[in-house]
Amino acid sequence: MIPKKRWVRIPHALQRPASLWWYQTASPRFGSQPTPETQSIIQTYVAQCKRGRTLPDDFVDTLRFWLQELNAEQEVGPRKKRFWTIPAYVLSHKLEKGAFCKRFREMEKIAIRLFPDQVPPHRKPVTLTEKTKDDIRAKFKEVQDFPKVAAEFGIGAFLVGQICKAEKAQIIEQRETAAMAEREIADNGNAVPDNSF
Repeated sequence: MIPKKRWVRIPHALQRPASLWWYQTASPRFGSQPTPETQSIIQTYVAQCKRGRTLPDDFVDTLRFWLQELNAEQEVGPRKKRFWTIPAYVLSHKLEKGAFCKRFREMEKIAIRLFPDQVPPHRKPVTLTEKTKDDIRAKFKEVQDFPKVAAEFGIGAFLVGQICKAEKAQIIEQRETAAMAEREIADNGNAVPDNSF
């Protein structure tokens, strides 16, 4: 069994990161050239980054290298290949997490804007009405499980968490109050009666 500390620092995903759906190459072989659509996404992102500042000389090459590594199977043992997850890649390569993850979020936004008909259904931006948000909150109060609610409404668990922040805080407060009441009852039951009369 691999210790958790090492597990998060090695490639262990069975599939490439879902947010990199837009990165396509002319051939699946590692190091092959990205398709013209993928090239245009990268070029648009680089142009966006250049606004008002100077980029390092190797910026584009580094970006392409990261994309190739994240999209290629890595050998982790004899006859065993896995993909990097973005968080594990960041940890393993000692990169700055916030900036690194933001780069890939920005490139996905550009891909959605440039090629809206190629976006997989599970990566399409979701617009929720207030009624749907109220239904999500009500369901979360009932089941108190982010993944279950997310699956029912066809959205990500993170989005459910964002919508139900107040409900989650209320549930936590209720649990803490109940736990304190139980401790008080237990303490009172264990108190030694005063027989000094």
